[in-house]
Amino acid sequence: MSAMDPTEVFRQEASELFEVLEGALLDLGQRPDDRELVDSAFRALHTIKGTASFLGFEPIVQLGHRAEDVLSGLRRHELQLTSEVTNALLVARDQLGVMLADLRALGNSLQLTHFWKPLDLDSRGTVILRLNRCRRVW
Repeated sequence: MSAMDPTEVFRQEASELFEVLEGALLDLGQRPDDRELVDSAFRALHTIKGTASFLGFEPIVQLGHRAEDVLSGLRRHELQLTSEVTNALLVARDQLGVMLADLRALGNSLQLTHFWKPLDLDSRGTVILRLNRCRRVW
């Protein structure tokens, strides 16, 4: 019996965790005071980020770290879920979704690292700036 490719395992797990993250972020729009939703989003993102780090998917790690900082601020009640914070987290979710789709389509970490740097630098940078603005509030 051969072991599964770690990148394939990540693709599968990240897809499931992305659904959890997406659902929690969307539900927060209806229930902004629901701490369980914030915790659920944080855990899903943290796991995606951690495994991406292990596999060397640095753009996912960078984006995940910034979004995780914002979610941490919400968890510690240092940040309120304003429309700016919500929008920044949803844009981060969208960018993460693009990265995970790229990973499913290309499947090779070396290709992806080179692919993301030139094509996504502007959009990823914009997302990170939006997330950083939210963090400056606290």
